[in-house]
Amino acid sequence: MSYVLGIDIGTGSIKGLLLNSKDGSIDNYSSPYKTFHPKKGFSEQNPNDWINGLKNIFEYYSNKLNDFNSELEAISFSGQMHTLVLLDKFDNILRPAILWNDVRTTEETILLNSINNVKKITLNKAVEGFTLPKILWIQNNEPEIWEKVDKILLPKDFMIYYLTKKFVTEPSDAAGTLMMDIDSKQWSSELLNEFNIGKDKLPNIISSLSFAGFLNKEFKVLFHFSKNIKIYMGGADNACSALGIGIKNESQSMLSIGTSGVLLSVANIDNSNNEDVHIFNHVIPDTYYKMGVTLSAGASLNWFKNIAFHNEKYDEIFQKLEKYKYNNSIVFAPYLNGERMPHADSDVRGAFLELDINSTRYDLLIAVLEGIIFSIKDAFNINNIRKIENVISVGGGAKNEFWLQMQADIFEKPIIKLQNEEGAALGALIIAAIGAGIYDSFEESFEKLIKVEKIFYPNENRRKYYREKFIAYKKVYSKIRIK
Repeated sequence: MSYVLGIDIGTGSIKGLLLNSKDGSIDNYSSPYKTFHPKKGFSEQNPNDWINGLKNIFEYYSNKLNDFNSELEAISFSGQMHTLVLLDKFDNILRPAILWNDVRTTEETILLNSINNVKKITLNKAVEGFTLPKILWIQNNEPEIWEKVDKILLPKDFMIYYLTKKFVTEPSDAAGTLMMDIDSKQWSSELLNEFNIGKDKLPNIISSLSFAGFLNKEFKVLFHFSKNIKIYMGGADNACSALGIGIKNESQSMLSIGTSGVLLSVANIDNSNNEDVHIFNHVIPDTYYKMGVTLSAGASLNWFKNIAFHNEKYDEIFQKLEKYKYNNSIVFAPYLNGERMPHADSDVRGAFLELDINSTRYDLLIAVLEGIIFSIKDAFNINNIRKIENVISVGGGAKNEFWLQMQADIFEKPIIKLQNEEGAALGALIIAAIGAGIYDSFEESFEKLIKVEKIFYPNENRRKYYREKFIAYKKVYSKIRIK
């Protein structure tokens, strides 16, 4: 018997998934940490909090399982994309990490989108969340920090460097920096030279499935690990989430509602730079995926619950909604922290439209749920959605059948709910398990770990209603944007 561990460095917490190779059982544990917002539009975290969270995971399993320390074989990582971590030549953290949902970089984004070769090389338009605009912001606003920068890292790569001293990354995360040539899977010398970024400041790019190194002596001694524990690269959180639910062809898609909202499907990169969606390398070799992203999906729901249903539990709230008649004209725009796609606008903010004297908090809640799904549908665009046959829903959006049915009606596609959905950490776990020889292939891991619980089909009457309401939603941005 042996164990392998998949770790996801998320926006709100670090999550560990532990696989028991003997019986195939999976155990999970999460350790939360704080996000700081020192100014409007700023979003930062302390990378040391991620390290402390990992220690909490090790401690939890050490206390729970008497053979964890002797039988742990391998670890792999997924992590929030784009987030910028900077180290000096002594490996000190130079400043708080700038997160993917930080929108301070509008000027830098405008500059990047005026340079034709950026999209030609990366297949992506610049948005505030990407890593390169953050680097340019540091150069422009914190030159004293930039002078000290020795290493530029993403969250999972920072963790791997901390644990192994191997300065490496892989294509699925590197693609989201806006500095990698998506075709060659190497850093673009043209872009690095353009923006005065030394290639030696960036980690070597190796395969997502690669062995990165062994867990360092400090951690091995601290937690009394018996074996030389292997660390495998893993990948970006969205790529690992797709892997963890078995997304492997263009007919399938993943709808993920966490802090942000994502619709993702496997992509053919031919002519993809004509599309207004993100195109990135998958963790599956020689495969790509495209995704539409909105900034405040689950964040919008959490915000509204805290002000309108503060002391009530989600299960109780949704149980009441199932009996609630919600044919109303209220439209919610979930732009609470600006928007990413299809409106790259860091200044726009959220809004309710069509409120009247009879509107209740339940009417507004329905509008929030609808607005979140509308925004994701809008980000991915109708032409891409037509190619999809079914959608697997994960994250907070998969927790309630009422919302799952709404997703089916709005997308006009079957929505699949899995028996056990563990998100990006499961994709990381699969990579660790293949590295450790527990599974021989992705296909075997899908067969063993991924089971369908229920499929939600579009209701004909409801989808007609939502088709009309989506048209009304698409008009909202032009009414509320800051000119």
